[in-house]
Parts: sequence; C-alpha cells; structure tokens
Amino acid sequence: MAAMQAISCPSSSLCKSSFLGSTSRLSRVASAIAPSPVCAFKVEAKKGEWLPGLASPAYLEGNLADDNGFDPLSLAEDPANLKWYVQAELQNGRWAMLGVAGMLFLDLLTKIGVINVPAWYDAGKVEYFTPASTLFVIEFIFVPLCGGEKMARHQLIGCTPLVELKNIASKEGALARIVGKLEWHQPLSSVKDGIALLMIEDAESLGLIKLGLTTLIEPTNGNTAISLAFVGIHKGYKVVPVMSASYSLEGRMILGALGAEIYLTNPAVGIAGLFAKAEELVATRPNSYMLNQAMNTMNPGGHFQSTGPEIWKDTVGKVDIFMAGVGDDKPAESPVLSGGCKGPHKIHGIGPGFIPATMDVSLADEIVTVSTEESMTYACQLAKEEGLLAGISSGTAVAAALKVSKRPENASKLIVTILPSGAERDMTSDLFAAIREECENIAF
Repeated sequence: MAAMQAISCPSSSLCKSSFLGSTSRLSRVASAIAPSPVCAFKVEAKKGEWLPGLASPAYLEGNLADDNGFDPLSLAEDPANLKWYVQAELQNGRWAMLGVAGMLFLDLLTKIGVINVPAWYDAGKVEYFTPASTLFVIEFIFVPLCGGEKMARHQLIGCTPLVELKNIASKEGALARIVGKLEWHQPLSSVKDGIALLMIEDAESLGLIKLGLTTLIEPTNGNTAISLAFVGIHKGYKVVPVMSASYSLEGRMILGALGAEIYLTNPAVGIAGLFAKAEELVATRPNSYMLNQAMNTMNPGGHFQSTGPEIWKDTVGKVDIFMAGVGDDKPAESPVLSGGCKGPHKIHGIGPGFIPATMDVSLADEIVTVSTEESMTYACQLAKEEGLLAGISSGTAVAAALKVSKRPENASKLIVTILPSGAERDMTSDLFAAIREECENIAF
C-alpha cells in the first residue's frame, strides 16, 4: 500500500503534463461532433490503391513495407492487422495525422448528408479505431482551435493536488480521512499565488494601476509578498513589500532574487506598524498603490473561483469538512477569532492579530486553535510520516484537522485542509533547529 494516495484533477487541462493536455473542452468538442469510435470503415481496396487516412506518402506509392515486413496497402485482407496499423500510424507523424484528419472530415460530411457514402466506406461494419485513438486524433486536430501551443505562462497557477495523509491519520488514531491540498505546487510555492494574480488583474480592470508605471506596495508577514513579486515580473510591476524583521531569511532571499525592494519594520510594532509604513510609502512615492489583501475582495474571491471548485471536483463532491484559516491558520497564542487577545507567535503568515474585513466569521461552524509547538510537531510529522516537506503553517492545518478527525461523529468522513506552503522558507527557523544542529555536527 502506498504511503500517500493522490487525488488528482483528471478533467482539468492545467493538471496534465501530456502533449495534448487532457479531456478538457477538446474532448467535449470531440464528443459533440462525432460519437466514439468515430472512424470505422470496410476496406475493399486492392494493392496500390489509396486507403484514406492510413498511409504516409511513401506508403501511398505502394513500394514500401512497414517495419514488421508487410505492405500496409495489402492490410485489407486482415482487419486485425489493419486495426493495429491504423493505431500505430497515429504516432508516426504529421502525415498520418493529416490523412486521418481528412478521413474524419469525410466522415462528418457523410453524417450530415453533404456527400453520399463511397462504395469503399461502410461505417459501423468493422471497428478500426479505439475510443482512445479517436480522442487522440480529434484533440490533435482541434488543438490550434482551442488555444494552440501548450506552453505555460501563469496558467500554472491553480489546480494543486490533494493527497490523503494516511500514515499520520493512522498513527494519530483519526476516525475520519484527512486530505491535504498541497499549495506549494503553485509556481512560487504557496497558496498566495492565485490571489496575487487576481488582485492585480482586478486592479488593472478597474484602472487603479497601470502596466509599467505603478509600483505595488503591500504590507505582509507571509507569502503574499513573494507571490506579488512573481506576478509583478510577468505583468510588469515593481513590487515593494513591507514586512516584519521577524520574517524568515529564506523568504527575504527569495524576494531579493525576484527583484523586490524590501522594507522591514520592528516586530514590536506589529501589523499596525506594517500598515503605517506601507501607507507612508504610498503617500510619498508617486504612482504607487496598495492592493491591501486584508480588505481586497479578490482575496477570498480567488478561493471562490478556484480553490473551492477544485476541491469539489477532485473529491467528486464528497468532501464533508473543509478546514482553513485566517492568513493561513489561527495560532493559540493569538486567538482573536475565538474572542481572545492577540499575542506573539512563530507561525509566519498566519494569525495577524485582527479579523480581516474580507472574512465572514459567520460562515465558520467552529474555530479550532493550534499552538506554535503543535504546528511544528505536525510539520515535522508531515516530513517523517508522509514524505511531505511542509512549512509551519501546514503543520497547523494538520494539527487542527486531526483534532476534528478524532470525534466519533466524524468517523469515515472526508476532511480537506489547505497546506499553505512548503518548508523551504522555514529552514533557518525553529522548525528545523534540531536538524540543522545535527547536520552541522556530522563528523567526516
């Protein structure tokens, strides 16, 4: 039994790495214009005659045998061989594709009554194409009509995989199934990539920012800065993040590599100090703008457009409990949502110490608190038990999910939780302090 069971996005073109994408709108086009199998015909040709859609130019001349030693133009004598040959030719190059395209077009014309069925064409008598090969040909033909080349730009954003955390669930005595959505599969490795793109595009559509002119200034203690810097590169915006000096060295290094201009504030001034500094910069720097993720409706809107539908689709609508957090999760040391007082904690990117205007608290059935210690424990468990190098906030999400999963009323239910980011930005944090010390002292 595998340690992890991945629940993928089988119907999304963003999840596939194959040449032709996946069963997306291409297959819907295919199913709309012709049933499967589309191409079936009875061959009554003689050696040297043209078999529509089957042969490359050399074969059409009737002077070459194939690699297995028989002349493809004599295959009419053996339908089984002909079927094999047709399927093999699908992978032999553009000439075969163009030939099959012509045959499909002819098939369509006969179906709608534009032309009469030729004597050699008797659809439905012998099946020479499987549904898979038919779909392959249809998608090849319609790729140029449905977006052309399959080369990613920001299309990599979204459709992150779900992975069932079987080992941790079993070890911890969970009664429910726990599935994590791995947001570090985003281009810049966090859940913030999607909202960064949507906030920028929304501001563009409203005329609030101008390409190549506006500087984006954003107060953030988490991954939003990195995601904005990433999208800013592709969109043409300079990004200036304002963040606490407590933010990890790795995070600052990534921002530096992306060309961001970083401003740091004293951790003692908290989130209020971040906003004050950001507002000061906006007021003093011409052509600057603050997207303000805490107030921006595109922040939750991004999850409404992508995260939610992705989870629903990937679980086939069987998700029972969804767990996420404000920022990324809610620390016990700063339990503002449950009526407590804000306080310091070491889970970067979460628990800002206030309730953002974009959050509708009434939608939550329950608030689950998790301590920094618990978060670090389960972030380490994700690595040791599941082979997933997750950040501290991902450990927070798993810790909360485990608490809910152990309740009798949740037995056999499916819990989905967001794992916001990977571990590469926490390597110098307390999360890996013991491992770092151990590795530094390895003898040679």
